[in-house]
Amino acid sequence: MAPSAPFPISAIPESSTVIQLSWRPSFDGNSSITGYKLEMRREFGTYVVLEENIFVLSYAVRNLDPYVTYTFRISARNAVGLSPGATVTNRTLEDGKW
Repeated sequence: MAPSAPFPISAIPESSTVIQLSWRPSFDGNSSITGYKLEMRREFGTYVVLEENIFVLSYAVRNLDPYVTYTFRISARNAVGLSPGATVTNRTLEDGKW
């Protein structure tokens, strides 16, 4: 069976252009988790794949725009398939160049 979605997940803004994501594995579906798929969407846009197969439990998303809301979707993968995506939303910090 496919794994469960990662939980909990967090998105912490580190600057006006970087959000640090982290997550924990959930139920593995009785088959080892082989990686994670990361998708992102900007405010009301559509999801785009940032990484198809990440092997770590954290990821810094860089080159974002200042003070913009992003939603990230993270799915776990095992030999059987892909979990539903877990989502988290946060906004980058203000630029500060006034």
